[in-house]
Amino acid sequence: MGDFSAFQITLGHERFFNEHARLVRSDKSLGPRIKKVVELVVSGQLKHPSLNTRAIQGNPDQRFLYVNVSDKYRMVIAVEKSIVYF
Repeated sequence: MGDFSAFQITLGHERFFNEHARLVRSDKSLGPRIKKVVELVVSGQLKHPSLNTRAIQGNPDQRFLYVNVSDKYRMVIAVEKSIVYF
């Protein structure tokens, strides 16, 4: 889990951390990028330009959004009131 220890209680999603670890093993530059995305989203900055937050086309549930991690990777999040699911 590395640099996400502070977020573990807030996020609490084992799959997120497993995928994070797998991706970072394959591309070390993703670690800081993913951390920055999580920090922006957790701090309420969903509309930050670097995230390019957008609805998932064809999904009728508007709580689900894409946010960019890099040009190659994006993350799906779901927002419910003050809770964000990664």
